[in-house]
Amino acid sequence: RLYDALQIEEPSKENPIQVINLRGTMETIEGLISKLITKYKEQGVDVFIIDPIYKFMEQDESNAQYITFFLGRLEHLSHELNATIVFSHHHKKGSSADISVIDRGSGSGIFARQADAIMDLNELDMDEDFREENGFEDSWTAYEIEYVTREFKRPKSLKVIFKYPLHEID
Repeated sequence: RLYDALQIEEPSKENPIQVINLRGTMETIEGLISKLITKYKEQGVDVFIIDPIYKFMEQDESNAQYITFFLGRLEHLSHELNATIVFSHHHKKGSSADISVIDRGSGSGIFARQADAIMDLNELDMDEDFREENGFEDSWTAYEIEYVTREFKRPKSLKVIFKYPLHEID
């Protein structure tokens, strides 16, 4: 659907997108990391996207000792394959509008302290009048994206509209 929306007829043979669906499988972090390294060591993978991260964990996301171990294993994968690791994580329950971006993630604070960069999508609340006045379709969702960066300049926040299957900068 993304290829169609972006008018890409055929994925690049040099940089294909590969999906590994782990739905319904049970695998330890050690077993999965080992399999990924074995499978992709010679393929030159640039980025692994794990969505959502909690489906990949064996223990409680609030256990700082486990999360330190877990993220260390992902860092090992990154180093072994010279690849970037990107993962999606969910917010704590309740409104996150008044909470600092670095503190919005659920579970252990290690998630935020270990990351080199955080990109946070916070859904914007738009009332019916705004939607009508701006031609905003019911199926669209708007987000503000905010960033936390460790070693480079922090990008300015921006607003995007999700018009399935693409996000468009507002």
